[in-house]
Amino acid sequence: MSTTVLSVRMELLSDTLFGSGFSLSGGADLSAKRDEEGFPYVSGTTFKGLLREGLENLLCWSGKDAALADELLGEGGYAGVESPRRVKVTALTLAHPPLDPAACYQERTFTALEGGVVKSSSLRSASCVARGQVFEGELFCQQEDVELLKQAIRSIRFVGTHRSRGLGSVRCSVALSAARKEAAADLPQTAVIRYRLENCLPVVVTDLSRSHANGFAARDYIPGTAVRGMVLNALAQQEPEWFEAHKGALLTEACFLDAVPCPADWEPLPPLMGFYGEKGKETVTSVLLEDVAGKKRVNLGTSCRPEGDTIRGWSGKTGGTMRIARQNEQRKDALPFQVQYLEKGQSFTGYILLSDRALAPAIGRVLRGDVWLGADRHSGFGQCRVAECGALEQPGWLTYGYGPQDEIGQDLYLLAMTPLGLVDQWGEPCALSEDILSEKLGVPVTIAACSTALKEFSGFNRTWQCRLQHQRMYDRGSLFRLHCDTPPSWEAVERLQRTGLGVRRAEGFGQVLFLRPELYQGIVRKADAGEKAEPAALRQTVQCRRERYQWLMEHHETVGRWALSRSQVGRLQGFCQQGEQALRAHLRHNLENRGAAHGAKYREAVRFIEQLLDNPPLGLSTRETLELISQLLDYSRKEWEV
Repeated sequence: MSTTVLSVRMELLSDTLFGSGFSLSGGADLSAKRDEEGFPYVSGTTFKGLLREGLENLLCWSGKDAALADELLGEGGYAGVESPRRVKVTALTLAHPPLDPAACYQERTFTALEGGVVKSSSLRSASCVARGQVFEGELFCQQEDVELLKQAIRSIRFVGTHRSRGLGSVRCSVALSAARKEAAADLPQTAVIRYRLENCLPVVVTDLSRSHANGFAARDYIPGTAVRGMVLNALAQQEPEWFEAHKGALLTEACFLDAVPCPADWEPLPPLMGFYGEKGKETVTSVLLEDVAGKKRVNLGTSCRPEGDTIRGWSGKTGGTMRIARQNEQRKDALPFQVQYLEKGQSFTGYILLSDRALAPAIGRVLRGDVWLGADRHSGFGQCRVAECGALEQPGWLTYGYGPQDEIGQDLYLLAMTPLGLVDQWGEPCALSEDILSEKLGVPVTIAACSTALKEFSGFNRTWQCRLQHQRMYDRGSLFRLHCDTPPSWEAVERLQRTGLGVRRAEGFGQVLFLRPELYQGIVRKADAGEKAEPAALRQTVQCRRERYQWLMEHHETVGRWALSRSQVGRLQGFCQQGEQALRAHLRHNLENRGAAHGAKYREAVRFIEQLLDNPPLGLSTRETLELISQLLDYSRKEWEV
C-alpha cells in the first residue's frame, strides 16, 4: 500500500494558547508550548487530538461507522497488530519564524468572578501565541483515506485552551505534498548491513529500569529491538508472502544491534569503562592498569572513538515534555506525566548481522526513505530518515581489534559491544565465567581485572501479550582484562567475536570485541566531541532577550514610585494589550478629564510611558515596546504582592 503525504497549514485567526502545563518564572501563569529556541509549536499529540475530534464529528454527521476513527488514529490500550491504515502526524511548527521568539507571543490577563465581582487574588496572566502566525506540518496516510482526512482537517475551527474566552480561532488547510525520492538501489546478499539514521522528529525509546509511575525516562540510543520491530512490521505489510516464508529466519538469523548517536564519519565504540581522572583535568588513568584511588570515573557518554592517546566521547541529547493521560470512561480523571525523548536532528549508526545472507535484499527494501521508530510514532514522534544503508562483509568496529596478521599476546582486553548476559546450568544469571572463556578460546584463561556496570533488560512478547522476564546483564562498554596461559589462535578469537557470548544473541545481545592492547593502553587523555556552534540568528535572539531582561531590572522600581494603586496599574497593563492608540487615550483621559488631583497621580506614569512610545528603547518596534511596558507593569505588580 502506498503512503500519501499531506501538508497541513494552520493559521491563527485570534490569539491562541497551546498550554504547556508550566508557568514562566517571574512571568506568565500560563505558558504556550515552546521549543528549545523559544518558538511556539503545536505538538503532534495535540494535533492528533484535534484531528480525532474533527474526524469523530464528521463520521457522526455523515452517518459513517464511528469505528473508522479508531482504525485510522488508534485505540487506547490496544497492543495488537498495527493497521496499515494508521495515520502518522508531525508537530506543527512556525512556517516563518521571526528573529526574536518574543515577537510570537501576546500577554493576556484575566480574573475569576465571585458573586458578580472580581475574586480576590485571582488575577492571572497567560502568554498566548499572537494571531496571524502560521504553522505547518505533515500527515502520512493511505491514498484511500485522503479525502476523508482532508475534510476532517478543514473542520478544525478552534484549538487550545480558553476557547470560550475568545482564544483559539484558526483556519486549517491541507494539500498534497510533493513526492519524495528514495534511493532505489537494492542491497546485494551480504553478511553485514551498516545503516545510519537521522531523526527528523524526537524519538521516544523508554528505559523502564529508570522510569517511575508518572515519568518515563528515555534511552540515549535507539535499541536494536526497536529497529527489528520496524523492519519486521514493514516487511509484513509490504511483502506479506515473502515475510511468511522467511519469518523464522528473520527472528533467528538476523541480529539487529543498537543504533548509537555519533558523528556521521565515526566508527563508534560503546563508552569504554575503566577510565578515571581528576575534576577539571583531561588526563585519565585506567583501573585495569594501575591504581586510581582518589579519582572519579570518567563519563564518555553514549559512544566513543580512540584517537591516538585520546579517547573522544559523544552523548545523545535528550529532552522532555509533559503529557496528560485521560481515562476514556471517566473523562474527569486526568493524570499528568512526563516523557523523555531523543531530541531531533541527531545521527545514529547501527548494524544488522546476518547468518543468512539472502535476507539482506529484503531488509534493504524497507530500510530506506522515511521510517518510524519508538513509542508514540503516530503522534508526532519517531520519524527518521535513512541517510545511509550499505553492505559490508564485517562490522567496521573490527578495525579496533585483531586482524589475521596481528600477533596475539597472552593479555587480552574483552569489550562488551552490546549488553552481555550469562546464565548458569540452572538458568540463573551469573558472572562471566573463566571456564566458558577457556572453552571458547581453547586455552586456560584468568580474569585479571575488570570494570563493569550491571543493568536490567526486558522486552515484550507480542504473541503472548506479556513482558519478558528482566535479565541482569553487563552493560555495553564493560571491559575485562584476560590473561591466557598461552596466546589463543586468531581463529578462536575471530570465532568468539562472530558468534558472541551469553543469552538472547539473536536480539543483538552478547556481541564482544577483543581490543588491541596498544590501542587501549596508549590512552592518557579524554576529550569531548564538541558541540556545534550556535547559529548567528540564535545568538542574536539570546542577546536581544538578555537586553530586555536587563532593561526590566533597571526600571522595575520606577512603577513603585508612581502614585497609582495596584488595580490602576493592572488597567494600564490591560490597555497595553489593546494597542498604542487605546493606551494613549486612557492615559490622557485620566490626566486631563478627571480633575487635578486624579491627574496628578497619573502625571509620572504618563510622562514615562509616552516617552517610551515616542522613543522605543533597544531599537524595538511599537508592538514590542507595548509588550515590554506590559512586562514591566506585570513584574512590578507581582513585587507588590510579595
